[in-house]
Amino acid sequence: GSILIDGSTGTGKTAIIKDVASKIGLPIIVANPSNYSSTGYVGPSLTDILVEMLNKTNGNLELAQRGIICFDEIDKLGGYNKDKILEMKSAIQRELLTLIGGSLYEIRYEGEVIQFDTSNITFIGMGAFTDIRDMKMSENNTRKIGINVGGDNEKEKTYVIEEQDYINYGIERELIGRFKVITYTRDYSVDDYKNILLNSTISPLKGFIESVKLLSDNTIEEITYSDDFVEEVALIAYNDKFGARGLQNIMSNLKSYFLMDILTKKITRIELTVDLLKKIKEGAIRKC
Repeated sequence: GSILIDGSTGTGKTAIIKDVASKIGLPIIVANPSNYSSTGYVGPSLTDILVEMLNKTNGNLELAQRGIICFDEIDKLGGYNKDKILEMKSAIQRELLTLIGGSLYEIRYEGEVIQFDTSNITFIGMGAFTDIRDMKMSENNTRKIGINVGGDNEKEKTYVIEEQDYINYGIERELIGRFKVITYTRDYSVDDYKNILLNSTISPLKGFIESVKLLSDNTIEEITYSDDFVEEVALIAYNDKFGARGLQNIMSNLKSYFLMDILTKKITRIELTVDLLKKIKEGAIRKC
């Protein structure tokens, strides 16, 4: 079946799908549909994705036809301002209907014409749909997605994004109907950010430490950080609303701050503190 994943930027939509694909041994392609053109326009066509899938499987057609194709930023094909939904975007939506619905395509691969059946491809649409979410938050004074559970605390109330909301936003009714499952990734809390920093296998903090040791040829004897530092980084990322990549941005800017001293071996230890974050001007820390 086909799935639509709606979630704020940086909440792990692509990472989740790539991890699942890796575990089940299926090839995966992540593509931005707005980068493609429909029939009659100049530019790459959507069927080029099928060629890319064959490349991914080294020409194994049977495996390629069972792969996963993710259309990232599918929300960019719509918008509340109908005048900005160009005919090309509407045309791409219509071509996605056929692709996702399951069709037989003739594609050229390594000089041969191959019949590629998309019926067993798992198609996943992903998008932030920020405008829909902002509207819902404004209407309900809440940041959550789900069923309204009531309660005395207004912030505990939640809202529902329904199929009609996507249609009102400019996504074709038929295209939304192609996605048999619509699911969501929730926004991260401060504790979630702290957990990513301290425990995740892709922790930007762990990555910082490993990278610094590599750059310094292990001449950096010690890298320490305080609980307050972890808390502050988590708060910055939470307030900036860039998702997990916000943590990466902060740690990348910290690495840039130390880079020259590391390369010239002027320092043998690094202490990551809240004071250090304050010393680096706000624009540098939060640059994305």
